[in-house]
Amino acid sequence: MEPRLFVIAIAAFACEWVDSTLGMGYGTSLTPILLLLGYEPMQFVPCVLLSEFATGTAAAIFHHRARNADFRRGSIDRKVAAVLAFCSVLGVVGAVFVAANVPRKVLT
Repeated sequence: MEPRLFVIAIAAFACEWVDSTLGMGYGTSLTPILLLLGYEPMQFVPCVLLSEFATGTAAAIFHHRARNADFRRGSIDRKVAAVLAFCSVLGVVGAVFVAANVPRKVLT
């Protein structure tokens, strides 16, 4: 892994951890910081999305284990999670498409 990408990945996971534990604006804090540091959006967007996916999945598992949510078949929690996941995937695909096809000046 390229050293710059490693730094981005570490920053993405650290900021997501803060977001997940404290409820602070992960995307609204990390994205401008990385833009100000000179990173290209296409360099850090995958790290941001991967860290969101990983910590969101981990959070769901921990909530299920703590019995805050029930993700067994047929449960309302599972149905709500499926709808949210579907909408999230649509949003990610749309965002990546926009980011890949819009000039950098417009993104920043």
